[in-house]
Amino acid sequence: MCVEMNGGSKHKQRFDRWVRRQNKSTRFLAELVEERLLPPLSQEGFVRVNADLTDPSWKVDPYQLTMERVRGEEYDFIIIIFLNSGAPRFQVFFGTRGTLPPHNWLKSGYLVSRSKEFIHFWGKPWWRPYFTWTENSATKTVSKVESMLTQVLDFLRTGEAGMNISKREM
Repeated sequence: MCVEMNGGSKHKQRFDRWVRRQNKSTRFLAELVEERLLPPLSQEGFVRVNADLTDPSWKVDPYQLTMERVRGEEYDFIIIIFLNSGAPRFQVFFGTRGTLPPHNWLKSGYLVSRSKEFIHFWGKPWWRPYFTWTENSATKTVSKVESMLTQVLDFLRTGEAGMNISKREM
């Protein structure tokens, strides 16, 4: 079970409504991501949120899963962004910002497949026909991302980018 704050349960309702409106492939992928990726992040102190810590008027979009944790005068965030178009793909963006105004960006990055990539869309490649993208394909993709979460957590803790982190200089 994922810990929620800042209206996280409200966002869960909005996310679930968005998921129900998607095609079968995207529904399966989104539910799998929620089921497999959020619990390990909760164990690391992240909570699901409905609004950004630095600007409560900015609500998390229904097609995003946003997790945050506060560490003193900094907070870490991980945002899983599905394509709003409904294609079974997502990105993983993360970083650290200051909790005090002006909420300076300290570090950020994307989870990528190869170190030379700027960003990566996890899921069905755009060129691959839908009928070839199976539940097994989605499961393998989410398992791969799940195995890379330690790199994300290490980056947030130390700033050291692993081989699957596309680091952004602030």
